Amino acid sequence: MVIENAAAFSSSAYLRKRKQAEKQVVDDIEKDASHYRKKNINSSSSLEIDIPTSHSDSGIKDHKGTSELRKTNPIVTDERLNQTSEEKLEWLEKVQGMLESHMALNANKGYNPLEASRTIRKINQIKETTHTVIDIARDSFMNSSSLFDKDQIYDLESAYWNLKTRYTEAASSLAEKDNRHQSEIHSLLESSEKDKELLNTLKAEISEKDTVSESRLNALRGLLNEKDIELAKLQGELDNIKHHEEKNRKKLERELQRQIVHVREQIINITAEYKNSFEELQKSFSKRIFDLKKAYETQLQEKVVYFQKRIDEGKLQENNSKEYHELLLSEKNREFERYQQKMEAKISTMKGKLDEIQVELDRANRKLYEREKEHTMALNKIDELNTLLKENQQMVSDKGHTFSEFEYKVYELTKSNESLSQKLFAEETLRRQLHNTIQELKGNIRVFCRIRPFLPREQQQLEELESIFHYPDSHSLEPRELLLKGPTVESSLGHVHDKNYFFSFDRVFSPEATNEAVFQEITHLVQSAIDGYNVSIFAYGQTGSGKSYTMLSNDGMVTRAVKQIFEYVELLKEKGWNYKLQGQFLEIYNERIYDLLDKQGLMQQQKHDIHHDERERRTIVDNVRVIDFENEEMVYKMLGKAAENRFIAATKANERSSRSHTVFTLYIDGWNESMKQICRGTLNLVDLAGSERLSFSQAEGERLRETQAINKSLSCLGDVIHALGVATYVSGKGNNHIPYRNSKLTYLLRYALGENAKTLMFVNVSPLKSQIMDTLNSLRFAKKVNDTRIGPMMKNRESMSFGT
Repeated sequence: MVIENAAAFSSSAYLRKRKQAEKQVVDDIEKDASHYRKKNINSSSSLEIDIPTSHSDSGIKDHKGTSELRKTNPIVTDERLNQTSEEKLEWLEKVQGMLESHMALNANKGYNPLEASRTIRKINQIKETTHTVIDIARDSFMNSSSLFDKDQIYDLESAYWNLKTRYTEAASSLAEKDNRHQSEIHSLLESSEKDKELLNTLKAEISEKDTVSESRLNALRGLLNEKDIELAKLQGELDNIKHHEEKNRKKLERELQRQIVHVREQIINITAEYKNSFEELQKSFSKRIFDLKKAYETQLQEKVVYFQKRIDEGKLQENNSKEYHELLLSEKNREFERYQQKMEAKISTMKGKLDEIQVELDRANRKLYEREKEHTMALNKIDELNTLLKENQQMVSDKGHTFSEFEYKVYELTKSNESLSQKLFAEETLRRQLHNTIQELKGNIRVFCRIRPFLPREQQQLEELESIFHYPDSHSLEPRELLLKGPTVESSLGHVHDKNYFFSFDRVFSPEATNEAVFQEITHLVQSAIDGYNVSIFAYGQTGSGKSYTMLSNDGMVTRAVKQIFEYVELLKEKGWNYKLQGQFLEIYNERIYDLLDKQGLMQQQKHDIHHDERERRTIVDNVRVIDFENEEMVYKMLGKAAENRFIAATKANERSSRSHTVFTLYIDGWNESMKQICRGTLNLVDLAGSERLSFSQAEGERLRETQAINKSLSCLGDVIHALGVATYVSGKGNNHIPYRNSKLTYLLRYALGENAKTLMFVNVSPLKSQIMDTLNSLRFAKKVNDTRIGPMMKNRESMSFGT
């Protein structure tokens, strides 16, 4: 039906279009015919022949290139010529009509193929009569050569052949369209026949389904009767269950009543215990406050004696430094006041705890009242629970089958999760291997150079503002080259010139580089520590070159490394990994080790010996506090505590010059129980003491011994690194002697240096021209480290067995 309606609609649309086209063609033919007749009547002495042109042709040009036909000479009033003129006029009218009809049909995109066929037949008929008209006109014109010019005859023949070519092309085009539309009509008819067959098939299927539905309906009726019988049986079972549940409810009420009595007795006992414990705590806190006050006074007295003794010793050693000792005395007095304030804060804290205990006692009384209130509510809930019990039993019986399906799905999901966990573990293992390969390709010992910017007070010194550094490859993404403009020297021949020094490192950071940009270059080394490798990061340079700012500032390498480790450890929990993080903070001062987390040990100058565990490749120091870190805040608090205890002394090189090495060690122990794997990584972050020359620092006495010890330990550090490179080059296995024991620093960092460790050294330098020699020495030392090549690394990972 839809196809028939579409065909009728398209047919009516076509008829309307065809009528419009036919009307247009008829109007055009009548117009052109009247035009030719009017011209023929008015031109009694001449005949002018116009050849109509289509929209696609602008006219017929003669052999001289004009766009109009030449006008003919006057025609004599001969009967044959008049007959020829009338036939020619008739022929021209037919041609004009057919041409305009063809143009109208072409302009109409929805014309019918039947109308096109009629147009082709008319054109063929005109073509047959065309030869007769042309022959008669040719003979007449040839016989009347005195009246007509031969050029006019040739022009008419040329016009004829042009028209003939156009008619041939129009005929072929219409024939093709006729064939195409005939095939479309044939396709529509075939499609209509197929739709009729499909309709008959659907009718037959519907009839069959009606028969099947009737049979199924009878079967469902029988099944419904069976279910009614089964429902009656279930109703009887339900009555039995109700009886049984009623018995259980009564039993539950008795049990609940017994429990309520028992809870009341417990509440009375707990209340009595709270009162007794409160009295005992009050007595113990009073005694503890008294003991703390007494210990505090004793400790303060000992510190006063100790500081007075140091003041007396300082007076004997430096009689001419009265101002220095007065400054030290005022500093100690301020420290004494701080201790006093802290102790007063502790006393107030103890009082606060007493108040908290009183609050807890009040809270216990409120809990007792709430328990009684809950007992009343529990009795009200018994009835609700009984109702819910019945509903749940019904739901359990209804959802028994669904529960078994859920159990099967849970089993399948469990198996799928186990498979995915294994794949995830394999991918994590592969990532760690590839990450380590990339780091080894970059080098197990790398050196970064960082130039600090000018300080505000230095910017006032115009002679210092001239830059002594040049960056040849500053345009690259990773600058590696540095040119130091040295002092002006005179050659043996008397020529004066500037001596420049060229250095190349793994990365060079200009004064504009931020700590964030610097940390982006070491984040992969921190990742290696998490993966189970020993990683060390050193900050080396003269006093005031920015070492402590790079390592220990609020946004320095230590803070950022800790943040990255805690964030990534949290992500690894999803992959089955658990981690334990521990840390220690040591200081090496005058070849002695101090625990910056133990104030009492610092005061007593406790001895710390170094031991090495070859199996786990870790260093153990006696009498050192190792703190477990559960979050980032604990690490930051530990760093703040260590900063308060660090030895800081004044020199003429810098108002707060670091005179000791500090080593922050973070132990990263991870295990994966499902895969029976453990990994142990260590991250050492080392802030080395200043490396300035003795002549520049102008140190004397104790400061002179400090500087000598610092320079010795730094020299030993360079010797160890050089020996590692030589051992790897000579033996390929690194079995030659390495002088770790020559200083406390290298012996402490034995496993942080070597073929089984990843090492990064920051060489921090100053931009001041007055410190150019110290800068040159630092860069030469860094170049020596950078030229060292060490073999592949070994990861501290092994399989583990649980329960042994």
